[in-house]
Amino acid sequence: MPKDTDVPGNTLLSQALLDRQVNAIGVAMVRLDSRIEKMRGEGHSLVSIRLVAPSEKSTSWLAVIKLRTVEGAFVAFHQGDELSDLLKGVSNRMLNNSLKWKADEYE
Repeated sequence: MPKDTDVPGNTLLSQALLDRQVNAIGVAMVRLDSRIEKMRGEGHSLVSIRLVAPSEKSTSWLAVIKLRTVEGAFVAFHQGDELSDLLKGVSNRMLNNSLKWKADEYE
């Protein structure tokens, strides 16, 4: 009789899920790095990407992205349920220029 693979403590299934998440995070980081390099060539300087972990107040991850250009300092935000989703979303939005940049009032 075949063994049920969807049971608590199944290390093969757990490892496969972890491998997929780690792979997704790695791909997102490589794509993000590529976009950051392109932005430098366009005269923009990415100052920081701060990751805010889920908490009692919010169950989602939050990325706070800070950018400096000749026009000044800007900030954008992106939210995701999982860390891998957050990083994929940030890299995708940076690649297709769909982040909504606002003047950074704290810079």
